[in-house]
Amino acid sequence: SRHREVVPVKKVVRRDPRFSDVSGEFNDSYFRQSYKFLENYQESEIAEIRKQLKKSKKMSEAQRRSMQAALTKLQQMRSSWRRRQTQDKVTSEIRKANRAKIRQGQTPFYPSKRAVKETVA
Repeated sequence: SRHREVVPVKKVVRRDPRFSDVSGEFNDSYFRQSYKFLENYQESEIAEIRKQLKKSKKMSEAQRRSMQAALTKLQQMRSSWRRRQTQDKVTSEIRKANRAKIRQGQTPFYPSKRAVKETVA
């Protein structure tokens, strides 16, 4: 090479915490419990957008459409969040029942994902 290294420079190693073992395991229930405040924030945001849409006589049609799109997006996120919570409750109840059956010596019942979704819906 043309240039000689006089002082060795350490290469900076960048890591993505999503894929690193150093960051630990992902715990879904702990994550939801930690960020539960966002649900309340979403509720207030939905209420604020609804208020603005009621007062939207002075707004242009494009602004009104964008606000309506934001409102539907927030409502869909909220409903999917709640659906996921109820689905997780059902699966945890099934796991508890299965553990009890195993302790009693009975065979556990493992429902398919589709059956779990049907019980939630």
